[in-house]
Amino acid sequence: MVRISDTNLRYYFSLSNTVLGTSFELNHFDFDLTTNEVSNRATSEINPELIYRDTELVDSLLYFSSSGGFHHRSIDGDEYQNYQMGWPKAALYFHSFRDLHFEILSNRTLIMSGHHNYQFNDFSDNHAIAVYHLDSLAKQYNQDPPDQLYTQDLERRSRAWAKSITKIPETDEVWVYSVNVSLLDVFGPLPDRNTTLYLTKLDSEGGLEFTVDVDMDGYAFPNHCISDKDGNVYASGFIINADEDEHTKGFIVKVNRNGELSEIIETPLDQNISVYPNPVVGNISINGVSDGQYKLITIQGKTIDTGIFSGGQVPTASLPAGPYILILEYNGQVSVQKIIKK
Repeated sequence: MVRISDTNLRYYFSLSNTVLGTSFELNHFDFDLTTNEVSNRATSEINPELIYRDTELVDSLLYFSSSGGFHHRSIDGDEYQNYQMGWPKAALYFHSFRDLHFEILSNRTLIMSGHHNYQFNDFSDNHAIAVYHLDSLAKQYNQDPPDQLYTQDLERRSRAWAKSITKIPETDEVWVYSVNVSLLDVFGPLPDRNTTLYLTKLDSEGGLEFTVDVDMDGYAFPNHCISDKDGNVYASGFIINADEDEHTKGFIVKVNRNGELSEIIETPLDQNISVYPNPVVGNISINGVSDGQYKLITIQGKTIDTGIFSGGQVPTASLPAGPYILILEYNGQVSVQKIIKK
């Protein structure tokens, strides 16, 4: 979502195009804050390869990242540019950088968080943070090595799952959130082990200040992070304890500006709640609870709707088509559901 005028927001989202196979198209619509009306729906012919992550508007250009790369387009849609995020290593080998999340600082420094393939054709890649100047990016072709590249300890943190990045409000300081979860683990039974969250703070020039390790009791999957004007960062996700009959609970970790762990809040997730129909066209019905609060989040971690539900009904008719996370809060309990809007 980006603000294109004082009264208008533009929502960008990606949809699968069966003609393109496994690829996605970038689409958008405008929302008028004064009339609450939706207009200017557009289906783009631009193909960002895979579903997009973050968006940011700089000098009338919309920059956006996807699981496949980094891109920009003009607001009117006439200009489009793809940047191949990789750089030479040795001989015919290349470093590659993908599944990107990013922030652009006021001095046009580009901070990227993603998966860094540091060996040839190595699936077990590692989380890294790359720092570029926005105007130094080469169009279409491979980049020069980044100004700074921060990688984790390969012995302890190999295959760390890059998740999200947030800029402290009214500053150019940045927090980056990742966790040592292996993507290979999702293809089999979860290992019975604890995991570690990594919260890395960068200064206003993209320089590394420190990384805070937060050890979690169980197998932690990251969700999203956000910071407040005091510099605190809040990182969320959920934990599965394989030795406790797949017990699941949500968590929020708070770390202050100086890198001190303030608190870990854990909330049991109610597994007795179900929703239907799914996929959904209009309202979604909740089986197991009638009243409470709800939050709808895109799979990129952006909250697009919050409210109070009653009668076991959550309105979804106005949502663009696509996958969402539905979070239900009631009686001190939390339930997390994945839904698909048709």
